[in-house]
Parts: sequence; structure tokens; C-alpha cells
Amino acid sequence: MSPLAFFRSRRAASAIFLLLSVSFAAAHVQESLHIPPGTVLPVSIKHAFSSNDSPANQPIEARIMQDVPLSGGDKIPAGATLYGVVVSTTRSSADSSSKITFRFDKLEFHHQTIPVVTSLRAMAPMVDVQAAQFPDTPGQSGTPSSWANTTQIGGDIRYGTGGDVKNLKKQKVGKGVPNGVLVRVSNPPGSLCQGDFDDDNRLQALWVFSASSCGIYDSRGLTVVSMGRTDPLGEITLAKDKGDLKIDNSTGMLLRVLR
Repeated sequence: MSPLAFFRSRRAASAIFLLLSVSFAAAHVQESLHIPPGTVLPVSIKHAFSSNDSPANQPIEARIMQDVPLSGGDKIPAGATLYGVVVSTTRSSADSSSKITFRFDKLEFHHQTIPVVTSLRAMAPMVDVQAAQFPDTPGQSGTPSSWANTTQIGGDIRYGTGGDVKNLKKQKVGKGVPNGVLVRVSNPPGSLCQGDFDDDNRLQALWVFSASSCGIYDSRGLTVVSMGRTDPLGEITLAKDKGDLKIDNSTGMLLRVLR
């Protein structure tokens, strides 16, 4: 074989090897980014939106607040961004309550974009989110926050990072981890979430929420019209009896991946 032919052969072999390597890596990434239905995404709203000021198709964003474990040792990292839009709004009037319909449908992290369809599980205002991160007793005020006992939204007690998480019946439901909890989700009889996770016993990342957290917390006059679990799938609708309905920045939510 001539030197030129040998060089061309080596170059072709290198190109084929590189192509196969890239294809393998892409296939591996695609597989690792599968998010099983039922996965809970604990998020904080990044920018406020409201029934008075937010037009249809206004972009909205939320931040993943705790590492979300996936199968095979993969995870959605804390800090990942969930994108969505305002679908429609209705201003408050003498004849009707104010309403907002919105959806979150795109997750981005590590330069990857994953389409998702999500429903609402729970929502709480910023003050509740903050309260869930403060120590339960004054004597723990100087204790590092990761070690202190705290009360989750919904009543579970988190006994510090690495400690147990127990519900109101003193039953262990999971454990405390950095930035949140890993617990087995439950659905009390009659709750808006009844029917979710009936066959799902995995540990879920719920951040500052309890294992049984479901619905709207501490937001007077605010009700759920649709959790997003029925057609149109993924469209969450909230209503307020009087006045503007506003979803403030730093509002905490649990969203459930439907597909």
C-alpha cells in the first residue's frame, strides 16, 4: 500500500470511529433523559404572571429546586429550568371570577431540551416556602439549616439532612436530603390528587412539601378549576373569586409529569 493510500485509509477509519462515538453518546444521552410518568418536579416560579397583565402566549419559567432522581442513577439537577406559557386569562368582573390557564411543557438542563406534559399537584406562596426552611424551635436558630428540624408545607417534620421525614401520624415517609426531601407520595381520601401514584412507591423529590401535599395552600379565594390531568392535557386553570389572580415570583409548586 502506498503512503497516500495508507493515509487515506487511516483518515477514513478515524472518521468512522468518530461518527460511531458521537452516535453512541447521543443514544446514551437520549436514553438517560427519559422522565417516567408520575415524576414530581419541585419548582419555584421565576417571574410573576397575572390575570390582569399577562397576555396569552406570555412565556413563563420555573426553577427546579432539588435534584430529582431518575432511573439508572440519572437525575434532573437542581437549577434546571422549566418553560411554559400563559394559555389564557380572564379579568375579574361583577359577573365572573378572574382566571389564569397556563402550562409548563419544556425542561432544559445540560444543553438538552426535553418536552414534557405536566399537571399541578400542589402550590404554596413564598411565605410558606420560606417558613418551611426555618428551624421549628428558637433553640435551633443558630443551628445550620441542614441540621435543624423543619416543618414541611402540609405538616411533615423533616429531621435535618440525613434524618427521617415523618408525617402527622409520626410515620416515617422518607428522609431529608440536601435542599429537600425524598419521600413516598401519598394521597389522602377525598384529596384533589386521589388516583395519582396509586402504583408508585418510589421516593420522590418534594423540596419543602409534605408527602401528602395536594392543592392550594394559604391563598385566600384561590381555587383549582383544572389540575391539567384532563383534556386539554397539561393546561392548569386557577380561579379567584374577587380581584386580580396573581402567581407571584418564588411561588412554590409541585408539578407531576404526565408524559
